[in-house]
Amino acid sequence: MSAPGQIWAEQRAAGVVRFMDDYKKASGGRDIPWHKLDSTTDLAQATSRVMAYIDANPKTTGYLDMGYWHTGVATTLRSQGVPPGKVLIGGFDLVPAALAEVKTGHVQFQVEQQ
Repeated sequence: MSAPGQIWAEQRAAGVVRFMDDYKKASGGRDIPWHKLDSTTDLAQATSRVMAYIDANPKTTGYLDMGYWHTGVATTLRSQGVPPGKVLIGGFDLVPAALAEVKTGHVQFQVEQQ
């Protein structure tokens, strides 16, 4: 959650939560845990917070950002030698940094809301 309390972030997050709830119901009782993080809109802090979560939770398989701050996470994973797709990454807003990470394979999807 890039900006808790901001309407744009809350609406995007509500859609993600709805999807996750539906996905869990359709998955035959599989345990599919997910957590909502306050990742902030400061790129360096967001990267630090998410990477700390991933380091503390090595079974993490995906990260979805409500904006474009996941690009820092993708860049960090790439620089650490983590192969594309080990942690599935996606976000919103078609900014150049996100498109560049899509090309490297470290961001798997990007949504443009406009």
